[in-house]
Amino acid sequence: MSPLFILFKQSSYRALGIPSDESLRVTIFCTSCANADHQHDALGRTPLHMAASYGRYDLVRWLIKDRKLDVNARDDESGWTPLHRCLFYGHLDVAALLVKLGADLFAEDREGLTPLDMVLIDRKQTFPSLHLSPPAHVFTWGLNDNFTLGHAESNCRLPGRVKFITASQAAKTISIKQIVMCQFHSVFLSHDGRVFTCGHGQGGRLGIADEETTLRASEISSITGIKIAQIAAARDHTVLLTDKGAVYTFGMNNYHQLGQVPSPKRCLKPKQISSKHLHNKVMIGIAAGTYHTVMHTNEELYTCGTNYGQIGHAAMERQVTLPKLVSSLSLESSTELVKRKIQIVATSEYATACTTDVGEIYIMSDFNIRKIRIPRGQQSIERLRLKSFAIPSNNSNSNEHRIMLFVICKPNFQLLSWTNEYRKLYICKWAQKPDMHIMDIAFTEDNKVLISAGNIFLFKF
Repeated sequence: MSPLFILFKQSSYRALGIPSDESLRVTIFCTSCANADHQHDALGRTPLHMAASYGRYDLVRWLIKDRKLDVNARDDESGWTPLHRCLFYGHLDVAALLVKLGADLFAEDREGLTPLDMVLIDRKQTFPSLHLSPPAHVFTWGLNDNFTLGHAESNCRLPGRVKFITASQAAKTISIKQIVMCQFHSVFLSHDGRVFTCGHGQGGRLGIADEETTLRASEISSITGIKIAQIAAARDHTVLLTDKGAVYTFGMNNYHQLGQVPSPKRCLKPKQISSKHLHNKVMIGIAAGTYHTVMHTNEELYTCGTNYGQIGHAAMERQVTLPKLVSSLSLESSTELVKRKIQIVATSEYATACTTDVGEIYIMSDFNIRKIRIPRGQQSIERLRLKSFAIPSNNSNSNEHRIMLFVICKPNFQLLSWTNEYRKLYICKWAQKPDMHIMDIAFTEDNKVLISAGNIFLFKF
């Protein structure tokens, strides 16, 4: 380590000013050794890195302007620039100087973090649950052509807080715990079990007893007094699960997805599914696809709707009007006379997937049920996301679809992917941040977004 480095390490940590005797010593070191200010230590740090780390404002300015040191030089340890280091140690005055002298605010280190990310990393990284606790407010923005944002404005360039209209009109703060946004409507569930909807009401998908369009999120008054525990929705219909295990549906019924008998063309307000198959069955989870509805107990899965191979029934059963047990989904172990418990269910247009408490994933598509297991070392599945995308074809009658599935596994919060093209579960690897802990993911065919401990990332697959 050169005398100049020793000087920086032994200097006072005060952020402002340099004593005249220290300035003199720096000058002596640099004049006696022509290359003193261009040396590196064992970690690849230059004197500029050290001066920025200790907040030496005058030295930083002198090293850059007089000694011509590279303001964006990276160390060997982590790829940090002087701006990374001074922001990490909280020297904002030096950071402002570095930016003024040409430091790159968007320079990424070996983990893909910019200097501004250093401002956010000011505490020990934790992995909190994504289950929202009250009070939880909703902010939306973007295109609002179908009035799904809960605002009266057609377009919202900036995040705006959604104001909810209650049935009683009483002024009360609404805390939201679950949101489902579809093409033509949005559904919100509050912590106290109330449901709010907005968007195009055609076919009754809003559940407000008419087919009017609603600009602001309004409470469904017909189920006042019934506590809803979970919501699900697809393009044309909505599904509700009560805290007692009952299932309500409403909206269009073009594909028999409402599960009601007699089968209506539409249902304008929530109606409970009543079927002998569900007698004394307590449902604990629901999901909705464009053409079908899924509900489940701890050990049994029920589906209804139009059968495109995604509901787990034989191809000859084209329409399943009432929820029917998926008998081909056997959760009984051959070695242990116990049933696996269903944990999470997800749907897309042409597929249904569910996970069990022993790390199994069952995927129903193309009139088949596939079983895959998460890799060893992964204890359980925290999140399950599923989508179907049409495969372009010159044949107008082609019905081929690409099915894409993502799961997030504990304890390391790793992201795993599966498609019906390769039919194998792969662990996603990140070039810039290999140990990233994934908390949640949302995706379309072209865009994929994930949340990692308070940060949001876009990625390609």
